[in-house]
Amino acid sequence: MISVKLTQENYLLWSTQILPYLRSQGLIGYVDGSLPAPSQTITVEPTEDSARRITVNPEYTYWYHKDQLVLSAILSSITEDILSTMVGVTTARAA
Repeated sequence: MISVKLTQENYLLWSTQILPYLRSQGLIGYVDGSLPAPSQTITVEPTEDSARRITVNPEYTYWYHKDQLVLSAILSSITEDILSTMVGVTTARAA
């Protein structure tokens, strides 16, 4: 998988490894922004048995889990020096 960890001097070498991995797994959109987050909630229309309500969007839940998988892969492939600059990053796109 990713054998070279990102340092301040080896971005080209690191990206040569991680970008094909993300593309091959269908995950690059989480990093390049072409797969934006869907709305966190959706409105469920009323039925005979229930009123109209707002609920968690299952598409957002799926997107969020995949995004966190990508973020984890990125954070796992960088050195501690770089990792210290990523404190507070919450999405793959922000990383």
